[in-house]
Amino acid sequence: SHHASNIEVEIIYSANARAHSYIYAWHRRTGAPDLEVWGRYEDRLVLREGRWLIAERTLSVAGLRGLDADPGFRPAPRSRT
Repeated sequence: SHHASNIEVEIIYSANARAHSYIYAWHRRTGAPDLEVWGRYEDRLVLREGRWLIAERTLSVAGLRGLDADPGFRPAPRSRT
């Protein structure tokens, strides 16, 4: 199960945009603990033939539960406020 929220898109030029969204993903695994991930997607979008496409996506992980080993995800920056 994947959930995206607080999706924000900013048009940079007529055919370029950037977006960010917060995500929660839950995976039920056979023979292993459930895997849960909380984080944020940072996307670079391009307009091609009338359709917006994700050209680049970065996942920053804020929280992770269900893995014994470090998956090497980039940690999400923390707010300083």
